[in-house]
Amino acid sequence: MKGEIGVGEARKAAFNANAAAREAGDEAFIAATRAAGRAVSTAHMFGHAIHASTYAVKSAAYATDFDMNAVANERTWQYRYLLDLGKSE
Repeated sequence: MKGEIGVGEARKAAFNANAAAREAGDEAFIAATRAAGRAVSTAHMFGHAIHASTYAVKSAAYATDFDMNAVANERTWQYRYLLDLGKSE
């Protein structure tokens, strides 16, 4: 996705995702929306990337009533995805 979205567009998308999270009532949806917001905001601030992965795990936890297998599966998927990214560069 390099170069497909400008910093201004990314910031706007991140703000919109965070606004949606503030208006939601479901904890899993809130965490998933915040994960998306942090992921897109890495276009202007690389440090947000770690928060995207954390919110994704939090969403998995809420969505499964804190099933630790689901949480572990999400973290494992993230780790494997990063390994695959490293191989493709």
